[in-house]
Amino acid sequence: MDSKELRAKSAVGASNQGMQRPQITPEMLRNSKNVICECGGMIFSEKLFFKKISALISPDGREQLAPMPIVVCESCGKVPGVFDSSNVLPDEIKAKYPGDPSLRIPQQPE
Repeated sequence: MDSKELRAKSAVGASNQGMQRPQITPEMLRNSKNVICECGGMIFSEKLFFKKISALISPDGREQLAPMPIVVCESCGKVPGVFDSSNVLPDEIKAKYPGDPSLRIPQQPE
């Protein structure tokens, strides 16, 4: 492969990097599996959980609050394992047993 071919190939690779992801279609959704909590629930809501970052390890040397969006099952109030793939949430938020009321996230009155 000569230098012209290498430049052309790298230009094509660079242009592919800027491409957008394909859109999800209704057909794709119909043929996909549902996400189901361990308790059987399929309705989830998004909540915020905060971590306090120590000044010793924060990038700017100051203590920081870092918001983390979490997804909570509406039926049992726990965070299903599929939504904590990096395993950063504390055990108080992740229920060990389906329906354990001591691990529920309190509901806000409407």
